[in-house]
Amino acid sequence: MRGAGASRTLDTAISKARPLIVQASKAVSASGGEHDQADRQRLPIWFDVLESRAAAKVATAYAKIERGEVGKLEPVGEGVLEFKISYGPGYRIYLAYDGPRLVILLGGGDKTSQDGDIKDAKRLWAEYKRRKAAEEAHRQAKKR
Repeated sequence: MRGAGASRTLDTAISKARPLIVQASKAVSASGGEHDQADRQRLPIWFDVLESRAAAKVATAYAKIERGEVGKLEPVGEGVLEFKISYGPGYRIYLAYDGPRLVILLGGGDKTSQDGDIKDAKRLWAEYKRRKAAEEAHRQAKKR
């Protein structure tokens, strides 16, 4: 199920701060479950197999996201956003925001694998939030 379109308010709020981009599996240090190691490698492997012109387009998209230029973001559900790259088979980068500045990279793909990529990105986002909550609970327990 696709979102209704990118929110101008979201674009404006996010673009005011320079984001810090982190892969989901590296953002929280707590143990992550059965998919952790495979997920940690998914984005670099996807990027590494792109032909050079496509890799340059994806690298440019990462730089735009880092600068807060997020005009191409579209919500795809459950807090996950899709950044479309107008090149080749329709490359996409999936991400989510943890606060106003922290961008969590969840994956990438193209139009042909979009449904599965979105499903994986949503799962990774849910796993990231679960790990973050567990780490925060652990920190709070140590304070007591």
